[in-house]
Amino acid sequence: MTKVDTVAYHERKHPSVHNDTQTTKPATNQQQTMQSFVVQLTNYANHHPHQVQITDSLVMFIAGNLLQSSIAESPRFRDFCGMMDPHYQLASRKHLTGKPLINKTKSIQAYFKQQLKQTQSVCLITDLCQMKSFIGVTGHFIHDWSKHSITLASKRVKGCSTFENIHQQYEKIVTSFDITHKISHIITDNASNIIKAFNFYLPGFTGEYNKVSDANTDNGSDEDDALDSASIDRTVYEQILERDPCY
Repeated sequence: MTKVDTVAYHERKHPSVHNDTQTTKPATNQQQTMQSFVVQLTNYANHHPHQVQITDSLVMFIAGNLLQSSIAESPRFRDFCGMMDPHYQLASRKHLTGKPLINKTKSIQAYFKQQLKQTQSVCLITDLCQMKSFIGVTGHFIHDWSKHSITLASKRVKGCSTFENIHQQYEKIVTSFDITHKISHIITDNASNIIKAFNFYLPGFTGEYNKVSDANTDNGSDEDDALDSASIDRTVYEQILERDPCY
């Protein structure tokens, strides 16, 4: 019996079985369509230049507009990225806040340090949110005949908002950017702990410091007496940092 005869025999003896084998079954949800399979194969690799460039721009978009990193998990946002470039693999929230954000932070800090290195003086504005224990420091300077403003830090202050703690945070910030010797002015509000933090550690602010001390204490401490009675070299006094309180 030839192959043709065998097929004819089964068609005649078992028509129902033969019809089932010839019927095309509909695709299920678990089966990938040809379009999705092709798109999946043509996605950018993790180190592809376009993949890296788009992820870098996405990090700048989120950080520059102060957006939450959870936007990467939004279905609408994922659809938007898919329409812009179907080959791009949108990074997860965990991935964006990991290595890409850390690398971008280091890159921006290096750029700021290079700019600050070429300037002669920097004016600082310091603010403290005591309710949530955050300190913010911005730097303002002239470079290439243009005014520049950058955010040096916006970080949480651990512990109480004492003047010692505030000054320690300030020292860490200015030291990390190597601008301790370039600061010309420090502008703050008139909170007592802020004023005391800078007046106590920066010579020449005894007048402002004594006002705060007299308003908050009845009897001067040993530190206040030592500060009032300390002799200040006038040549150093003329070169010290200036602090402009905002009232």
